[in-house]
Amino acid sequence: MDIDIREETAADAPAVRQLAAEAFAAAEHSAPPVGADGVPGEATLVGWLRDTDAYESEFALVASDEGATVG
Repeated sequence: MDIDIREETAADAPAVRQLAAEAFAAAEHSAPPVGADGVPGEATLVGWLRDTDAYESEFALVASDEGATVG
């Protein structure tokens, strides 16, 4: 396993959403779905935060392993 940490790009958004959805899907106290896709609210919140003026892209990092987003 060779993990690469880099700044998130717009192309990473779907994979980050999927990872957040998987991480919170089985959490006992996760937020209820807000979107039609039924993913936990935390996954939607990540996208909402990206769309605000407070979003600082230099703090949005992803971990990838052989091209796959893993964190």
